[in-house]
Amino acid sequence: LDLRSTGILVKGAIAIFKALEENDTIVSLDFSVIDGIDRNKIGTQGCRYLSQLLQKNDIISHLNLSMSGISAEGCLFLSSALACNKSLINLDLSTNRFGTQGAVNLFKENNSLSALEYLNLSRNGIGDGISQPLGRQIELSKTIRVLDFTDNNLTKNFLRKIYRPLLNSSVTTLLLSRNKFESNCGEILHNIVRDVLSLEVIDLSNNPLKDSAVIDIVDSLVDNENIISFDFTDTEIT
Repeated sequence: LDLRSTGILVKGAIAIFKALEENDTIVSLDFSVIDGIDRNKIGTQGCRYLSQLLQKNDIISHLNLSMSGISAEGCLFLSSALACNKSLINLDLSTNRFGTQGAVNLFKENNSLSALEYLNLSRNGIGDGISQPLGRQIELSKTIRVLDFTDNNLTKNFLRKIYRPLLNSSVTTLLLSRNKFESNCGEILHNIVRDVLSLEVIDLSNNPLKDSAVIDIVDSLVDNENIISFDFTDTEIT
């Protein structure tokens, strides 16, 4: 069901979620936008009804809510739904700007990554405060493969706190472009690349890593037989 850029507001979204409670064929729902126009708006109340849907539905596997007015409070409703949903494997919550608090709310319930394999939280203004809640959910998850935190406000402290949770995780792809990782991140990135054996793809583009951090990373890549793609674009190296 493709509802991109249809200008659906909260009342309409609620009606759709109620109708989907009776549906047993739709496996993919897209509420995102095309070129930023005619945005849908789910809002906090819409998230309440979406939560009810996800707690009952066992067939929807792909859900795209990019730029659809998901609030920080709405993320609380989604957390409780995700913790018990077993069908959703792909969730895009990018560009909702719910900030660190919204992301913390999203991971409030244990097992809130549930069956997810792909989670996109890019462009949400998320800071390091998400590190501990996210780390806890990574440790509990047996399925998560791709984490997209592109274009947020994450720093070295984020990397330091998710290092241990990543060690025994199933995460293969870590997308961290356009954050605030600087030259002081070299040592922890070296350790992540060296020790997190599940990782295959890492994107650190558009971060001011500079030569020192990149040298630390490359040192750990010399004997690495797992990484197949590493993006160093625009990292201010000489």
